[in-house]
Amino acid sequence: MKKIALEEHFVTEDLVPHLEDTYQNINKDLASRAIPRLKQLGQEHIDAMDEAGLDFAVLSIAGPGVQVEPDAGRAIKLAKEANDVLAKAMQDHPKRYGGLAHLAMQDPTEAATTNWNAASRTSKCRAP
Repeated sequence: MKKIALEEHFVTEDLVPHLEDTYQNINKDLASRAIPRLKQLGQEHIDAMDEAGLDFAVLSIAGPGVQVEPDAGRAIKLAKEANDVLAKAMQDHPKRYGGLAHLAMQDPTEAATTNWNAASRTSKCRAP
């Protein structure tokens, strides 16, 4: 039987400050160890999946992502960058990674366009 991890989280460098805003909800030591692992989508992550018995992971941004970004333009930029990182990881490891596009809902029209573009780029990178 194959095992698939849904919403396997990752983070980009520019989204780390938004994630750090949630640290009051988690153990500080765990948080400091988690960030480097959340940034890793290469072989180290694949090795960890193998160790855990996972065949495939559906990747998504570790929350809150751009949802807490007050500037819509910056939110759109950060979401695009995250989606580019996701698309590259999926291209590099197509049999191991799928993904959920990260959308800047501050601008619903742009979010719909981003979702459409992500789905057009790869059928595995889109919001549900």
